[in-house]
Amino acid sequence: MQTEYGFIINAEQLRKLADAAIANRLARFDRYSKRMDVAFCKLIPLLALLSLPPAGLVLYMLQGRFRIEEALGLLIAGGICYAAWQLCGTRLKTHLQGRRTAIRKAVRNVLARFLETSARSSLQQLEGAHQLRIERACLTIQSPRNRVSRIPWDKLSRIRETDDFYLISTPVLGRLGLCHLVAKHSTMMKPDEYERGLRQVFERVPTDAWK
Repeated sequence: MQTEYGFIINAEQLRKLADAAIANRLARFDRYSKRMDVAFCKLIPLLALLSLPPAGLVLYMLQGRFRIEEALGLLIAGGICYAAWQLCGTRLKTHLQGRRTAIRKAVRNVLARFLETSARSSLQQLEGAHQLRIERACLTIQSPRNRVSRIPWDKLSRIRETDDFYLISTPVLGRLGLCHLVAKHSTMMKPDEYERGLRQVFERVPTDAWK
């Protein structure tokens, strides 16, 4: 029975993978930024109120005493701050939100450029012909640069699908956000021969890996 199978990963497939990875990472950044914006707006009035006790402590440390009129002054100042917040808080929040939006946009652009450079540089190494070898104890994958990965069958913990690939991962790779790529179709072999090889692989994979 044949145990070696080959497939080719081309530049267009890698471009699609890179675009998807970048979009996913930027979406996570956007969700995190929105949560931070909500938290930031809620913290502004809270921080203003929490600043009053430290102000009183500073006065006490500087003077060695704390007179009643100073305590009343702090309370009045707190009331004025609260009233000012009720009157001007919306405009202040809008202004600060605008500044944060501009900063977030700049950071997002830098992140997008970094992700694009990193993803395309990493995936470019995968362009070319790959070899699969189905062995008794493991699945062996050889890259176009002759890098060999041996994956014990019981370590294949997760398989996901894209339009072009099966994404095969182990627990260690999963924690790092990495995976092995196995093409769904091969231009190096007859379709039925390659599909037979894929079936041999999937027959050895734990059933709970498809999740």
